[in-house]
Amino acid sequence: MQIFQKEIIVAQTDLDQLNHVNNVRYVQWVQDIAEAHWLKNASKEILDNYYWFLVKHTIDYKG
Repeated sequence: MQIFQKEIIVAQTDLDQLNHVNNVRYVQWVQDIAEAHWLKNASKEILDNYYWFLVKHTIDYKG
């Protein structure tokens, strides 16, 4: 199995008032990484004929 990885450096502007990464940023990162993964692995034919989109995301909160 091939694993796709992308390093993300958390900036101060990514943090919320509790000093945790804002949930909206997490979702943006999911979208950005999914697109990067798609572009890296899809052939020109696939890119010309198909489009990807995020169907579902889930965030589990820790206590």
